[in-house]
Amino acid sequence: MIETLVEADGARVAEAAESLDVAPSIAYDHLQTLRSEGYVLNKGGLYYLSDQYL
Repeated sequence: MIETLVEADGARVAEAAESLDVAPSIAYDHLQTLRSEGYVLNKGGLYYLSDQYL
């Protein structure tokens, strides 16, 4: 997931799911976990790595 966000410079749930070859619900769950820990930000439906991760 992290590599997907870095390579795409932000990604929507569907894009992350396709890149990882998983169901969108799985990608969404992973992104929400990362967001709850402060590693990912959601801006207008696009998920980006936060400064905390970098």
